[in-house]
Amino acid sequence: MEGIPVQFVPSPNELADEAIESAAVKPYGDTVDVRIVRPEYLIALFLEGSAKTPKRRERAASLRQLPDLDQALLQDVMKRYKLTF
Repeated sequence: MEGIPVQFVPSPNELADEAIESAAVKPYGDTVDVRIVRPEYLIALFLEGSAKTPKRRERAASLRQLPDLDQALLQDVMKRYKLTF
C-alpha cells in the first residue's frame, strides 16, 4: 500500500480467526475499507498463554476501562478460550 506501512501476519489460532471474522469494517480514506479487531478480542489475544507478558496485561487492563466495551462478549470469549485476567 503506497505510503502506508503494513504488516501481513497469519492468524495463529482459532481465537485470532474469530477476532478477524468479527472485526468491524471502517472506511479509511475515500475508497478503502479496513477491518478493525474489536477491543474485547484484543483483550483476549493479549491474555493468551505465550502472549501474556506484563506489557500486554497492562494493555488488556487499559482496554477493559473503555466505556463502550461489551462486557458480555468479553466474558463469553474469555470463557470459551479458557482465559483469565
